[in-house]
Amino acid sequence: MTELSAPVLMVLDSAHLEETLKTLQLPFQPQVLTAVLQLRDDTRMDFTELDRLIRSDQTIASLILKLANSSFYSRGNEIRTLPQAIGMIGFRTIVSIVTAASAKSIFLSGNYARFRRYVWQHSLATAIIGKTICDKLHWKSIAEEVFIGGLLHDIGKVILNQLDRKQYIEVIDRTLASGAGFRIAEKEIFGVDNPTVGQLVMKYWNLPTIYREVTVFLDKPSDPGIARLPAHDQQVIRVVGLANLLAKMHDFGHCEKEPLKVEEDFLAPLGIDPKNPLVTADWKKDVVSDPYYQIFSVIA
Repeated sequence: MTELSAPVLMVLDSAHLEETLKTLQLPFQPQVLTAVLQLRDDTRMDFTELDRLIRSDQTIASLILKLANSSFYSRGNEIRTLPQAIGMIGFRTIVSIVTAASAKSIFLSGNYARFRRYVWQHSLATAIIGKTICDKLHWKSIAEEVFIGGLLHDIGKVILNQLDRKQYIEVIDRTLASGAGFRIAEKEIFGVDNPTVGQLVMKYWNLPTIYREVTVFLDKPSDPGIARLPAHDQQVIRVVGLANLLAKMHDFGHCEKEPLKVEEDFLAPLGIDPKNPLVTADWKKDVVSDPYYQIFSVIA
């Protein structure tokens, strides 16, 4: 790919952003991810289509079989085929696994140590923490959306890094030095921030609206715009936001000098007691031992 020059990026205002993203040549293709996220789990046709889509990507297929045969899922029974894996693990969980595998390939474009730590591993930890919160609180109806939202909430950082890696390294340098959020340095250097880029990219990829909403409102829990969304979406956004903050607090990502208030901004709206063990859990230990993290965390 021909890298865009710094002067173009320095004037990447809203008038030029959409056109730049439309013409940007990326080293990854999101078609499998887009297609999988549009499937439902209540028809035989979609079960067959999920199997077909997985088979179209050898890397994703091998990862699913690897996870299906892990001690977490296999219960000692060898899983040899994808239909077996889908049937045993479950349709929606397979969709989450495909999303994780696809996200990993997308984030691979930022394959340097600090990007892996502050973007990919943070996103994966956010997804795992969010899904665990849903499992513990019996919020099964939103668990997979929370997991996927956690994986994709920083996709705008991937795109900005792809536009100009040197400039995104400068973003990371300034962010870590100042203790502020990534958005500030991104606007200073690129003229836009990662949520703005992320929601537009998800729109072009035709991903479900809820993931664009997560990107926009993740760290703005008091924004009046959230109240206008369906209750289901509000809950997804706030759980991902809580997981995002907990991940940062446990060394998965960059923790700002002035982070959002856990109790006031996230726990109260979700009806979670501040004394709930989830709040004080050793998330570092829990995330590292999670099978998703063990399989997807390392980018070779």
